[in-house]
Amino acid sequence: MWESMGKVQDTINRIARRHRHNATQAIALIIPTQKKPGKNSFPTSYNAVAKWLTTQTSASYHDQLNGLTRALQHSNRLSNSATERLKITTLFDTQVTAVIPSLKKQCIDAELPYTNEVNQSFDCSTTLLREMAYGYKIAIVDVLLRRSGLHRLDRVHAIYFAMRCLGELGLRYAQSYQPWPAKCWRDINTLYWLAEKEGASNDEILAANRKDGLFPPTIGQLYTALAMFHSSKSSHLPPADMEQLMAALSRLAARVPLQKHRPPSTDTLYSTALNSANAPSSHRFCNYTAEDQVRYLELAPAARALSELQPSPSDKNTLSRLQVQKILHIWGNQRQRHAPRAISNGAATVHTGFKECHALLQQQRDKHNVFLKSNGWQLINRSDDGLCLRCKTDQPHNLHVGDLISCQLHENAAAGPSTGIVRWINVSHSRDVQIGIETLTNRGRPVICEKHLAGGKAREPRHEALIFKPAAAREGTTAIILSTDQYRLGDSVRIYDSYHSETFSSFKLAEAIDYDATFICFRIQRVAVETPEELVSLV
Repeated sequence: MWESMGKVQDTINRIARRHRHNATQAIALIIPTQKKPGKNSFPTSYNAVAKWLTTQTSASYHDQLNGLTRALQHSNRLSNSATERLKITTLFDTQVTAVIPSLKKQCIDAELPYTNEVNQSFDCSTTLLREMAYGYKIAIVDVLLRRSGLHRLDRVHAIYFAMRCLGELGLRYAQSYQPWPAKCWRDINTLYWLAEKEGASNDEILAANRKDGLFPPTIGQLYTALAMFHSSKSSHLPPADMEQLMAALSRLAARVPLQKHRPPSTDTLYSTALNSANAPSSHRFCNYTAEDQVRYLELAPAARALSELQPSPSDKNTLSRLQVQKILHIWGNQRQRHAPRAISNGAATVHTGFKECHALLQQQRDKHNVFLKSNGWQLINRSDDGLCLRCKTDQPHNLHVGDLISCQLHENAAAGPSTGIVRWINVSHSRDVQIGIETLTNRGRPVICEKHLAGGKAREPRHEALIFKPAAAREGTTAIILSTDQYRLGDSVRIYDSYHSETFSSFKLAEAIDYDATFICFRIQRVAVETPEELVSLV
């Protein structure tokens, strides 16, 4: 039974003991049960499968997809030689590669909770990737059980592509804010251990990048890239950024070799136990595991390379400066929460997106009660600087990490809504959606902002904005959140009470405040006041 680190079974030692005693199972890889093919079974020869696949090209996309999924499932549950299975799985690989991108596009940036249509696309794409991994793993297990044989090069290829399919499966789950599949890391750890036993962890796989540059070309670098990706807390990133992150980490993986001996302790030291079902983490495994099963990753070289990275707008696999800062913060901040959240209950109403928050705060300011109707959110816990909410309805919400969000707790309706940032999103395997909110302020005021041009030039267009006093700010600090990136540090701006108002106050954007979010924020400094203190004391 696979449990927490303190109770986890020593899988690799059990594998070795079983192998020495000629037991029926020689390795702990998750595979389906196979049976002998019957008269009406799916074909088990390479030529017959290749002929069948040619008949699928004329089918509709939906029929082709369903046929491919069923064929893979049948093939992986029929007995076959390792050589023939590996050839058939490689044949399917080309077909699966062609359909995965279109399935993936339906899930990226989809509203949460997923609709039935999006859930079907996600389940189909993950099923295809899981079945591809099964095909390679079954061939490996057959060799280890001595039921069949493969040349060393074929064994190494099977290990690499099984691990790659599992890595892509984890990436798809991360893009939907779901945790990696259960026991996925047990397989990845075991596959890497097998590669070490083959002496092939640093062998370059020539066909590794035939499809894209998403993963590195060696098993050791692939393991390191997956470990770094997992440690980057994908629930804190927008789904569209995750492939860029994986590609960038794959290019840096050569700088972070797995080490058998513990290096000097740093804030970016991670460890992994190859005989466990646990992902690499910042916790020490050697307290529970034999030292020869522990591998260490020092992420400092990758962190330095990321910090020196020059973003390239023309390269879709280049991380932005904001993305880099977020990853570096996550890698170097493994401490526990300073302000524990207290368990709490109660209904809440949330509205996400800058325009929605601005409009609702404007109505609330105009004495319209806009938060009476619940939209299906439940408070789980809270602290002085944040909240955790669970979605209690199937109604989709346009949620993204880094979005501005307004939250009204029904138990404290008189206090009005609080404004914050969506810091993370988690979707459980049962599709239960939870979000973490960092509170910016419990008081915010919607205003209209325009850039002030000296010299009598034409008036700039006006934009919606929010001004507030940050929750953790020093006394006297006022900040402004802007709905556009057309403003720069040092700009002079005019702030109006509404679109139609002609009275304003003049401010300067004195300091950029990086909230690592989808909006831009500045500390504002009063320049001159043409009207009474009306706008200066907005919050």
